[in-house]
Amino acid sequence: MTSHGPLLHTRWLRFVSRNFHRLFSLRCAGETNPSQVAAEGMGDADELFKYTSGRWIYNEPRRLAERDLVFNVDELKKAAATAVGRPVSEIRGIRKLAEWGFNRVFDISMKDGSSLLARLPYSSTMPRRLAVASEVATLAFVRACGIPAPRVLGYSAYDNPVGVEYILMEKLPGSPIGDAWFSLPEKARLKVLHEIITLEAKLFANSLPASGSIYFAHDLPPGTPNVPLSDWEGLCIGPYANLRWWFNERASLDIDRGPHNDPCRALQAPAGKELAWIRTYGKPRLWKASFSLSTCL
Repeated sequence: MTSHGPLLHTRWLRFVSRNFHRLFSLRCAGETNPSQVAAEGMGDADELFKYTSGRWIYNEPRRLAERDLVFNVDELKKAAATAVGRPVSEIRGIRKLAEWGFNRVFDISMKDGSSLLARLPYSSTMPRRLAVASEVATLAFVRACGIPAPRVLGYSAYDNPVGVEYILMEKLPGSPIGDAWFSLPEKARLKVLHEIITLEAKLFANSLPASGSIYFAHDLPPGTPNVPLSDWEGLCIGPYANLRWWFNERASLDIDRGPHNDPCRALQAPAGKELAWIRTYGKPRLWKASFSLSTCL
């Protein structure tokens, strides 16, 4: 750690903590709702590829297009079978388990009753490659910290026969806490909250050397800045994978995305990002070219 450790420690663990809640909700995925699709074999491809869990009041075609996800179902089944060391013939089917703003999750069931989860980001999810690579590494990190998280069985953040990036992970038993929360007695709720706080305390007990996102070093493109994590072999801190650094045209900007071991740079970089976007893509929002008292009257 540098002398700037406390600030970086706080910023870093806020990031990991946010990812933890996402992973916790995925871990506790339970039964499907009516909008979810059960499929034997390949199933209804259109349902697997399209968003079917809601509607939009405006811009619906655009929102649906952002969530289109066409992939090779047979190749995904092959990847899943390889991940668990089974022949493809033992896969019974694929069903859509959930779909959110950035990913679609499928339950891949085996004939013996076991299953695993496949998490596929939409083509609109940013940053490409880095988002999947960072989520896989974050899972490894939280597991190393003693947090109950699903084990990654396989993943690909680059071009592959499936046609999209994916993460394959074990499916742990459980159900969404929201399904039972209001029927739990107060003591049971307090126990759940205490357990969550205990898990977060384990995360905050770890000091990290820089601000950024967690990766396996081998998943970063050559020349990408990174800070090795000496206590976790193979892990490093690389560029921020948070969407705010890549949203819309920001992905094309040549800017400093970390990692940062200097608190000043960690605070200046977000402002530099937005200034770069304004200079390159910003447009005046006022109707008049100049702004003064006379032009407002």
